[in-house]
Amino acid sequence: MAERAPQNMLRRKLEAGCRAAPPASRRLQPAKVLSSALIKAADAASGLEVSVRSSSERIASLPDLLECLPENGLLALLEGPGDGQGVMALDISALSAVIEKQMTGSVARKAPQSRRVTRTDAALAADLVDATLQRFETALSGLEESRWASGFGYSSHIEDLRPLGLLLEEVDYRIFGLTLVIEGGAREGEILLALPAQGRGQMVPPKAAPEGEKAGEDATWAPRLEGQVLQGEVRLEAVLHQFRMPISTIKALKPGQEIPIPVAALDDVRLAGAEDLPLGRCRLGRCQGHRALRLGGGHASGQGREIPHVDEGNDFSPAAPCLSGTPQPRSVDGGTQFQEATDTLPAPDPVAGMPDAITVEAPEAAGREAGSGLSGEA
Repeated sequence: MAERAPQNMLRRKLEAGCRAAPPASRRLQPAKVLSSALIKAADAASGLEVSVRSSSERIASLPDLLECLPENGLLALLEGPGDGQGVMALDISALSAVIEKQMTGSVARKAPQSRRVTRTDAALAADLVDATLQRFETALSGLEESRWASGFGYSSHIEDLRPLGLLLEEVDYRIFGLTLVIEGGAREGEILLALPAQGRGQMVPPKAAPEGEKAGEDATWAPRLEGQVLQGEVRLEAVLHQFRMPISTIKALKPGQEIPIPVAALDDVRLAGAEDLPLGRCRLGRCQGHRALRLGGGHASGQGREIPHVDEGNDFSPAAPCLSGTPQPRSVDGGTQFQEATDTLPAPDPVAGMPDAITVEAPEAAGREAGSGLSGEA
């Protein structure tokens, strides 16, 4: 009973916390929802790659809104429920990127020159404006935010800031600012969305995601992620030999001393990944004049082998054949022929101590672990 009492008390506290927790609509961040809507709309409309570096949200008066709008860029007047009006502004950099992607299929790295926005420019960007607002509305449907976020769409293009102050109502506006990185850094731009802070519409019931997007899924996300992962590099380390020695012996080491490595270590090289993750045992050999590893060629018994201890006072004189020099990690091409070691140690440099070899094939399991960019250190 004494043990259950604290558990019951903890359960009551958790239940009370759940009841007191704010609803999902209060925890939602509309600025991030807008960022996601813009990214998906740009990709669906023209394949434009957009990422949002930063986003902000605030409520301000009409005079403050007019000061935030860019002098050169698209000023799209929006119409919404209850005769409400809003505005979406794209600076000249973001606008030109949208147009260039549609017209040429790419975005130039050169910054665009400042110019007056034409009706043709506005027509080319209108679809992106509407698609972004529709996705924004869908994402907020069923929540309290849908009262002020739903029902807006592109109405017309305003060529000058001066008449905008007369067209918009003297009310408070919810202003969103997005800083964009376009086409992987080829261009940067800014987008501003302003909607009346006081919602005039009804709360929109939950809507289904656009076709091809179920519960936030992106049909191309998994293949793109797989492609990026498979192109990544994995660092592997080949541990030829390990032993322990007292600190006093380490302090007594001098340049020119040789640390012997047993010949048997050639057949029992340990392959390790990140954070010393064991990947298997290998056999040390030679390939095109360089040291190489045969995956899966080591002795399985070496998995639990103890690390030998070097007594204090050892002069490190090599009583048995040893390997000298410190090889550097090298990349192994997919078409390289690995060569297996024999029982003898050939003398010629730069691969002293490396045996003759024949062509071998790595086992399938080991190949999956090592990847195509195999490199090793001995």
